[in-house]
Amino acid sequence: MSKLTILSKEQDVVGTDKYRVNDPLIPMAFRANAQMTVNPNADGTNHQVTVMIAKPVVVTDPNGIVSAPATFRMTTKFNAIQDRVNNTERLAAIDAHIEFLTKNKQAIADGILPTAPAVFTVDL
Repeated sequence: MSKLTILSKEQDVVGTDKYRVNDPLIPMAFRANAQMTVNPNADGTNHQVTVMIAKPVVVTDPNGIVSAPATFRMTTKFNAIQDRVNNTERLAAIDAHIEFLTKNKQAIADGILPTAPAVFTVDL
């Protein structure tokens, strides 16, 4: 396993930051990557924040040919409303999302609904 490192850093508050595993032993096409994109709407009242992680599934066939026929991918989106200053609510929504992902991690990985409902600690 290798860690993601910054590949391309935007110099503005909008745009895209890109990360990639920087392991020379892994071919470029098979390296995990991530990106965070911030897109403002036309009137400046909202920034759509998208965070995406992609982890190619690398396999070797019986002839020794290495390929990545599939990718595990996860995307999270957040509407960062720009014409409101409700920072407590803004952060609570993010905290609840993180808690939801954490508590349902295995079910998400398995592609199923959890067998029991999660109990949350974050106030919304």
